Amino acid sequence: MKPEASMWLHLDYRTVHYAKVMCDEIFGPGAFRGEIVWVPGNGARGRSGPSVTHQTLLIFSREAGPRASFCWNADDPVLREPFAATSLEMHFRSRTEDGRAYRERIIGGKTYRYFADQGRMLGSVWSDIPGMNANTPLRKEGTGYPTQKPERLLDRIIRAASQPGQTVADLMCGSGTTLVVAAGLGRRFVGGDASALAVETTARRLHAARASYRLVPTAGPPPASLRAR
Repeated sequence: MKPEASMWLHLDYRTVHYAKVMCDEIFGPGAFRGEIVWVPGNGARGRSGPSVTHQTLLIFSREAGPRASFCWNADDPVLREPFAATSLEMHFRSRTEDGRAYRERIIGGKTYRYFADQGRMLGSVWSDIPGMNANTPLRKEGTGYPTQKPERLLDRIIRAASQPGQTVADLMCGSGTTLVVAAGLGRRFVGGDASALAVETTARRLHAARASYRLVPTAGPPPASLRAR
């Protein structure tokens, strides 16, 4: 990891709490940058106890401490959402010479200007990205891979935490969504998986996306469907 890099760990409620403690030991508690609660909209509704309808992404930087370098593109449009109508009406009453509505706030003796058309920063709960239904071909991007994530989710993550030309790594790449999206966003990528099916699915998607890539030989022979590529 480069100094400004971050690691995103995507888990569900069964293991995320244990993983948080383990990562604090590895990176240091000060390297924890926050968590994203993703609500894919397809969680089970249990009959006893609270229904678990979310998944969690833990974010860690390489360096610990509040001044550690950490890439976070807060002004990217994918990390913005429109202001509520009541907020626009009550607070954004000033206008620039070219007609942009804005408001100003004084925080710590400094004046900050916020533009209405820029939107507000997205919070830590993402409920606007539906999950994949891996068992039915409802989406063009669907592969049938059981743990496939939607491209919109990885698009937001990669645009938030990296710059064009930088390298994105997914060492449990599954269906290859991270690598395909990274290629489309002008990032370099590295992927790997212990499953031959995952490697085959990923290679097929990269090939269909016309992304430039090469397979690195492993200890065992590659799947037959990949040997000619």
